[in-house]
Amino acid sequence: MLASAPTGWAQQYLFNQASYATGLSPRQIVSGDFNGDGRPDLAVADLEDNKVDVLLGTPAGTFSSQVAYATGNGPYAMVAADFNKDGKLDLAVTNLFDDTVTILLGNANGTFTAGSTLSVGTLPDGIATTNFTSDGNLDLAVVNLGSNTVSILLGNGNGTFQTQTTFATGEDPRSVATGDFDGNGTQDLAIANSGANTISILLGNGSGGFTTATSPATASLPY
Repeated sequence: MLASAPTGWAQQYLFNQASYATGLSPRQIVSGDFNGDGRPDLAVADLEDNKVDVLLGTPAGTFSSQVAYATGNGPYAMVAADFNKDGKLDLAVTNLFDDTVTILLGNANGTFTAGSTLSVGTLPDGIATTNFTSDGNLDLAVVNLGSNTVSILLGNGNGTFQTQTTFATGEDPRSVATGDFDGNGTQDLAIANSGANTISILLGNGSGGFTTATSPATASLPY
């Protein structure tokens, strides 16, 4: 049975499913409380429209119509975190076709201000954030599909980042995860290499540097 949506709502219901408009080719979605009202909101990377769409959550469990924020060319993956330590969530977005990362700084009311644009490797795909050093600032790890590298961008704690350092991965890296895999108190990397059918394990030294530990085999095309 179809349920009727109230006039003005930006969705249509079908068996309790609500659909919300985005731009062309939405690629990745993240959730966070972008306006500080205690409800989760959504941000969607639109590959062909070169923007991020933000949809704010409502008390009814629905979402507002999209509000768009410009990125670089071909936004693909992103993370939400507080990069400038102001207590508000920000966004870091990889731009697949111009080899950059766009930083969007949150204003606490659900809107964003354009921050810095960071150069990374060729065809940046997956992204992760954590603190790779002991300074308490969030850093970024970006895997570069076209150059078989991971870019490490150390955060300055104010929403800006240092120039990238790069480390080799396997062929066609697609995604990256962080964690303390060797139990020494520093953050390491696990990178899925879709062209090599491996995972690269890179161990962190606590100062933003990494050494390759192992490259265990996986099944075909790990993503």
